[in-house]
Amino acid sequence: MTALFLLQYTDKEEVVLWMNTVGPYHNRQETYKYFSLPFCVGTKKTISHYHETLGEALQGVELEFSGLDITFKEEVMQTTYCDIELDKPKRDAFVYAIKNHYWYQMYIDDLPIWGIVGEADENGEDHYLWTYKKLEIGYNGNRIVDVNLTSEGKVKLVPNTRIPMSYSVKWKKSDVKFEDRFDKYLDPSFFQHRIHWFSIFNSFMMVIFLVGLVSMILMRTLRKDYARYSKEEEMDDMDRDLGDEYGWKQVHGDVFRPSSHPLIFSSLVGSGCQIFSVSLIVIILAMIEDLYTERGSMLSTAIFVYAATSPVNGYFGGSLYAKQGGRRWINILHQLHRYLLPCLQSHPIRHHGEFLICLKPETHCTIFSCPRQKTGIVKQSWRFMSSRLLIGGPMSYSERGSKMAVVTVLRPKIAYDIQHVHGTGCLQ
Repeated sequence: MTALFLLQYTDKEEVVLWMNTVGPYHNRQETYKYFSLPFCVGTKKTISHYHETLGEALQGVELEFSGLDITFKEEVMQTTYCDIELDKPKRDAFVYAIKNHYWYQMYIDDLPIWGIVGEADENGEDHYLWTYKKLEIGYNGNRIVDVNLTSEGKVKLVPNTRIPMSYSVKWKKSDVKFEDRFDKYLDPSFFQHRIHWFSIFNSFMMVIFLVGLVSMILMRTLRKDYARYSKEEEMDDMDRDLGDEYGWKQVHGDVFRPSSHPLIFSSLVGSGCQIFSVSLIVIILAMIEDLYTERGSMLSTAIFVYAATSPVNGYFGGSLYAKQGGRRWINILHQLHRYLLPCLQSHPIRHHGEFLICLKPETHCTIFSCPRQKTGIVKQSWRFMSSRLLIGGPMSYSERGSKMAVVTVLRPKIAYDIQHVHGTGCLQ
């Protein structure tokens, strides 16, 4: 609902054209800043607003102002906004981009636009640069609902020449609703109801078949054990103790034995429950809200939901730690739940991944580096998450009186090696 009120314009209000990235079409992960190529900037130097979310920064989105003067419902005829002084290094940069099929991405009112840098002739000897950006913007009331780009003005790249860059803006009324303006970017064939229902029915029948098959195998395997266990219920305690263990009872003491490292094991289980909760909540929010309409909104939502669901981590991890006989529940809260999973993910990124990511902007000008301000926001969210662990921890530790459903053994049974199975000849 917030976006509905923010993305409204009045007549002659400023509309910003953002330049995002440029890179090879056949490798979508290799992206660079738009102005890493020797494009020139428009004459307009200042803008009235700039919007960047946490998710955009973490995803490496770094928008740059194009310098083009665009106002709402004001058409612009073909106008030259700058000139490129094409020397040999600049020409080589454009030729390399054209040979590798570079394309660029722009944004107007959060709507993405794509364009190609240039093209080569049939022989691949001469290279041409598209110099004219023809923008056609559709509006419905006081909102922008559609944007199209047409690249024209093909100019041959010749060293020591001046290439004029121009643009034009045309406004047209559109019947597209503001809520449906992203439908053109979706794949309509994917949402065919017949294909969906057939896939759901096929998956459902496959699950039923596999569950029935596994259940039948287990019932046939454990049928004798079930019969013996039901017969034992009719015995008294003396006869039951004198009986030998067989079937499942031979391994249940080892299977449910407490872990040798209960702190780490409980922390991993608690973190897994938290990640499952985050995934479920984010999926539900994505079904209810259109998170794809704003850049980085999915990642921002996941970060804050992860911080808010930290009591789930403390509750399930702490309860499992208490069931295994743990007494130092403060340690599991502050030492492991707080640091284990984030360190497994953030420590390599900070000390190795950040170095590698920041090495490329210094050498190849890639954009995948996070500003310190956004990193500070993530750290504050982490601290908030750590303090919320105190809510779920004491609640989980109140369950320390509950025990395992079966009796466990402290020492594992000895597993003897079978020589003829582990022999060299058998392995060969």
